[in-house]
Amino acid sequence: MSYYCRTVKFTFISEFAKKSFISQLNSSVNDVDFERGLIQRIFFDTSENQIVQIFVWPDKFSADKRMKEIGDDLLQNLREANVKIERFEGLISEFSINPSYKSSRLS
Repeated sequence: MSYYCRTVKFTFISEFAKKSFISQLNSSVNDVDFERGLIQRIFFDTSENQIVQIFVWPDKFSADKRMKEIGDDLLQNLREANVKIERFEGLISEFSINPSYKSSRLS
């Protein structure tokens, strides 16, 4: 099975705008994404007004289907709010997690 990764980098006009976006996204999208097949989601901050999101899906079809449900409109609205958006995506050639690493922080 080939997993599919979609990575999106957002640059907001302010830290407040970034935090508002994250708050809204977390409350409205998380459960639905997992119900639609999302395997893993990672967000990390690269600066006070920038965030990178990594989404791992079972396949491109699942990723594209979910993007059509919510993502395309969301990205358009963000662009209209002067958010810079950069997308990178493709098949995952390797996916592994250290089996000996145990952390209660990973969930």
